Amino acid sequence: MLAISFDDQHRIFIIEPSGTLSKDDIQAISQQLNEYINQHDEVPGLLLHAAAFPGWKDFGTIFEHLHLVRDYEKLIPKIAVVSDSRALAMLPLLTDHFVTAQVRGFSEGRLEAAKAWLADPIESTGKVTWIEGLPDDVVAFTASGKITASNYEQEIIPTITEKLKQHDHVKLLYHLGTNFEGWTAGAMWDDAKLGLLHLADFSRVAVVSDIEWVRRGTKLFAPLLRGQVHAFKNDELEQAKAWIKA
Repeated sequence: MLAISFDDQHRIFIIEPSGTLSKDDIQAISQQLNEYINQHDEVPGLLLHAAAFPGWKDFGTIFEHLHLVRDYEKLIPKIAVVSDSRALAMLPLLTDHFVTAQVRGFSEGRLEAAKAWLADPIESTGKVTWIEGLPDDVVAFTASGKITASNYEQEIIPTITEKLKQHDHVKLLYHLGTNFEGWTAGAMWDDAKLGLLHLADFSRVAVVSDIEWVRRGTKLFAPLLRGQVHAFKNDELEQAKAWIKA
């Protein structure tokens, strides 16, 4: 059995399993989370509250759960696990290295503390440093820290918009340096919108990163753009600059 609820005051999606999880349970989580995101235009924090580790009904449920994690782990900003279960208490330690979200464990008596932590916005450490010395039709920058929606809405998008007033097409060099920590949910949404709105406006896009899933994603996204797209590693930044100028 699974109880799903929302704390609108704190913008929290609450999952409370009281028995073995089934495939229908996982699908219900996905459906209601999608409905919340569409209705509120934001991704909530996630609170898992359980007395014990619920387990899965069968292998099909495990695969469904993995799909759910794959679809949302880069979007959800924070995950709080509230439980006195030893197995669930280990979950934040295990997953914190593998998911983008911040994950924290709380004992059973600290439910309100967990909600307060989820409601507290993530401090922005994101910084956009513009790369100089390239042609005027090139937008080039290094992203460091945790890039947020404000980085896009106040810096990246206005710069690209202004360049497109001066040029029919622009070239983009997006460098995710060694200090890059990821994107917030709002930043990922703005990044997706930026790509969709300018599918025909970029004549070349260079993505410079050592993050493997970013490099794979760049190659998957490339066929959608009319221009050329190339992924470079961090030690190939100068090659990326030469390519974007060509």
